[in-house]
Amino acid sequence: MTVGSNSVPGRGRQVDPRVVRGSNIGYFTRNRIEEQKRSTSDSTISRTGTTRLPPIMPPTKSLRRRLKDVFERVSTWALPASAVGTDRSDSSTFGFDDNLIEKDISPKEKKSVGTEIDAFEDYRPPYKREPTLPPLRTGMDNHTQIEEKYVFDFDGDEVQREVIDVIADKTIQQSLEEVREEEEQAAIADFQQRWHERQEAERKKYEELEAIEVKRRERAQKLIREAEERIRARQTIERKSEALICAKKLSEQIINEVLAELAGVGRFADPLLVEAEQFLPRLTAPVVTEECQLRGAAAEATISLIHQTMASRRERLANSRSAQKPETALLRVFMIDPRDETGKKIPVGPVGIDSSTRLVDVLYRIQRWIAKHQPELFG
Repeated sequence: MTVGSNSVPGRGRQVDPRVVRGSNIGYFTRNRIEEQKRSTSDSTISRTGTTRLPPIMPPTKSLRRRLKDVFERVSTWALPASAVGTDRSDSSTFGFDDNLIEKDISPKEKKSVGTEIDAFEDYRPPYKREPTLPPLRTGMDNHTQIEEKYVFDFDGDEVQREVIDVIADKTIQQSLEEVREEEEQAAIADFQQRWHERQEAERKKYEELEAIEVKRRERAQKLIREAEERIRARQTIERKSEALICAKKLSEQIINEVLAELAGVGRFADPLLVEAEQFLPRLTAPVVTEECQLRGAAAEATISLIHQTMASRRERLANSRSAQKPETALLRVFMIDPRDETGKKIPVGPVGIDSSTRLVDVLYRIQRWIAKHQPELFG
């Protein structure tokens, strides 16, 4: 298959390698062309056969149009620099020289290059350094020359002393820096140690507080559980007691009702019970009457004995009082003076009394003493 429709045989190989070499890169591969041919022949056979196969939908573009599109796409590829400005009428390829011509892959010639690690060559100065200072440069490099005042002798005592001073200063500075670094490291280590100790102490304190809180919570939960258990037990006991009381009341009520109903019906007509209810009262009636009479007689006798005893004791007490002599005493009292507004008390007495004197007689004797000794009080 050729790319162009107006290609002339023998004028060159104007063939797309993606199509004729069996690759599967392009759209028009050999496998697809063979499959299209087979599908076309199968459709032709199906027209003549007895069974009709489903029709194959034709492509949107014709084969000529698709080949022309491919040719236009290939012709726009960039040509190599060697093909620019040359006649392409007899050329058999368009932009495939880089892929068709064998490239030169021979190894390149190696060349050694010097580096900084190579040994230095012996340097020979252009002049002998006999004088202490090198001669000043003149000519085109005069702007790079060093002023005479800035040039000094490296072998002089002053320069050596300055170099020694610099070395000593740098050594001391380095030593001080090392000492400061060691002190800083020691301070950092000390701070880290104290920080770790503080963290450890805080951790232990936190663990102790956590353990205390856990114990307190466990104790509180235990007390709550015990209280709940006690409440549940008390409620259970109360419910049981209420149920027992209700059951007892209900059972007593039921038993009483049943017994009353049975007694009313006459279910308990027992001869022994009838005899006990009728004979025992008649048998015990005389005994009860006699007992009541005996109790009345005993009560009357007891009352009479008590009266006799009290009378005899009263008589003996009266006889004993009449036989004894009355005890005498002198009574001294204080009386508020009616003439004094402040309520001054004045003595009254003595007045002679005995144990048998009545209170009325005592008052009478006090009045007689006042009328006799202080009559002005009644004026």
